[in-house]
Amino acid sequence: MLLFHEAADMWLLSLDQRGGHMVARQFCNDTGKRNIRPVALFNNVLPNLLESPETEMIDDPSWAIFMEDDEDDIAWKMDKAFCPLDPAEVNPCLEYVEHIILPWLGKFEVVREEKDGGNKTFLSMEEFTFDYQSGALHPSDVKHALERSLNMVLQPIRDHFRDNAGAKKLVEAMEKYYSYFR
Repeated sequence: MLLFHEAADMWLLSLDQRGGHMVARQFCNDTGKRNIRPVALFNNVLPNLLESPETEMIDDPSWAIFMEDDEDDIAWKMDKAFCPLDPAEVNPCLEYVEHIILPWLGKFEVVREEKDGGNKTFLSMEEFTFDYQSGALHPSDVKHALERSLNMVLQPIRDHFRDNAGAKKLVEAMEKYYSYFR
């Protein structure tokens, strides 16, 4: 089932969903819906936030951060997030910092008490990774700072969908669509 909503003129998809996007574009061509033909922005998929990537994503919503997550959702997800000390392992928290926080905010701020090393602002992934791998940053420091940063990134989106009537209608349409799959 394809969902087209004229207020949603762009899709954010992972690279592995290109085939589905091409089917949707062809559907629009074949049915004369050229005015709502989707535009897609493709991105790399961030790793699963959980330690076991084989965990069924549909069964556990804590596997990723979604734009509709509120502060409590993000706190719960960061509490469960896998953030290993071993730098050789895939670290989803570090991936979120590298691919979302630093590009979006231009910095990653870790706030902690003086006895724990004090506050630190990182402007590059290299500087952040060095401190993390050296042990100067504890995984809980990273997770708390990531939680704060994600909330800063998502707050304007939350405000938009709360305050804009058109955006509210779009969310209602999407929720109706998703209810078919639950």
